[in-house]
Amino acid sequence: MVAHNITEMRLLDALRLLIVSLLVTAVLFILLKALLRDWARAALVCSLAIVLFFSYGHVYNLFRDSSVFGVYLFRHRLLGFLWLGFFLLGCWWIIRKLRDPRPVSSALNFVAAFALAIPLFNIVSYQVKTADVQAKQPSLESYVPAGAAGKRFQMFTTLILDGYSRHDYLLQGFNYDNAPFLEALRQRGFFIGECSQSNYNQTRQSLVSSLNMNYVTSVFPET
Repeated sequence: MVAHNITEMRLLDALRLLIVSLLVTAVLFILLKALLRDWARAALVCSLAIVLFFSYGHVYNLFRDSSVFGVYLFRHRLLGFLWLGFFLLGCWWIIRKLRDPRPVSSALNFVAAFALAIPLFNIVSYQVKTADVQAKQPSLESYVPAGAAGKRFQMFTTLILDGYSRHDYLLQGFNYDNAPFLEALRQRGFFIGECSQSNYNQTRQSLVSSLNMNYVTSVFPET
């Protein structure tokens, strides 16, 4: 998740989720180990539960609008029972049918390590590129106000209304006239961008672009 959304979130944002996931996984493994008295089988059942849990949302979002003969099969009321059936069937095979779980466990450990190495490489490479770009940015002390040095400069205020549409779109789509609000801003000396458009449809990217007066790809390196 972090590697896929590395340009939209910080590493600290995922720290709580990582800690909770590790704690839940550790507790589940300990319980299964005590129940099955076999660490390899407990690890396989725990891995199966984790894979099914984290893949459920992706499968649902991918197929939720798909239908078979007009019937939408991928709904929570059906997909949940299907995932539960996969879990029970997998547990039955691991506990009853699998003779030696250790080779399977070792193979899955290798696959997991390889799958983890790719997003870690993307995260580390992005952090290195970001640190390099930030190091090349001039410090705040190096900025000189517009005009001659020592002269006073005028402060200004910018209002960025997040999720607030333009006057013409509000009037056309919602039949709402916000002209009095805009006129009140003009009377206070604000400039209103009549045909303004955001460069991005998400708050974080839009604010970064607006406050830096540049595109996000110029402020932060692309992955």
